[in-house]
Amino acid sequence: MATILNKYYHPVMTTPYDWIAACDAAAGEMLALVGVCGPPVDALVIAQRLQIELAWDASQSGRARMQRLSGRPAIFLRPRDRPERVQWAAAHELGEQLAARVVAKLGLSVAELLPRQREEIANQLANRILLPSDWFESACRECHGDLYRLKETFPTASHELLAWRLLDRSGDRIVTVIDQGNVSRRRCNFAVRTPAPFRVELEAWQRVSETGQFAAESSAGCAVRVWPVHEPEWKREIAVTEIDAELWAEINNDDSGS
Repeated sequence: MATILNKYYHPVMTTPYDWIAACDAAAGEMLALVGVCGPPVDALVIAQRLQIELAWDASQSGRARMQRLSGRPAIFLRPRDRPERVQWAAAHELGEQLAARVVAKLGLSVAELLPRQREEIANQLANRILLPSDWFESACRECHGDLYRLKETFPTASHELLAWRLLDRSGDRIVTVIDQGNVSRRRCNFAVRTPAPFRVELEAWQRVSETGQFAAESSAGCAVRVWPVHEPEWKREIAVTEIDAELWAEINNDDSGS
């Protein structure tokens, strides 16, 4: 979010934390308006309570679009998508409608937003509609960030979305999605450049891929947990790695000296 909205950052006016707080507030206001008081959060129910029609269009290329149907706002969804993808698509369209409120909270003009900035705001709002910050943080503390238990609490969110949301918590973390034995996505919350996989991570990923069982491994300054999300024809593992600030400082010093 910091990169996308960088043009708005000003030492007096706004910071990345202002944007996050505004997104949290806007999502919370929407949930309160429709009477959602705790998890799980169903984006389709929210849309219906906001008097937004739900329609299905198998021919559309995108996952969702908002347009008017018989004079009323409607979200068009693809019927064959996974339930979690349908939830995300609907939450994203709701986020699009909330983007102007976020910008207004910061005293800015929505007319100044670039399309990619509005898209990123909608993404952040979708995260916070399906996984409201306070509820998510409370659940994480209770289950120590276990993806399986978080999925039980927030069934409308995918395992992957739950993992990415962990990057919003305090502490230095890396989230890695491994599909069919190859890293498909890897992000961290403490550096512009995500470090290459550590040996302990590689060993844990391999073991989980082979056994289909959860694994946790650690080495000096680095602890990784890996959850298998396996299907009959597709193997996916999701890894969450916690890294000590001292280890990252050592890596940076080594890189700068090389």
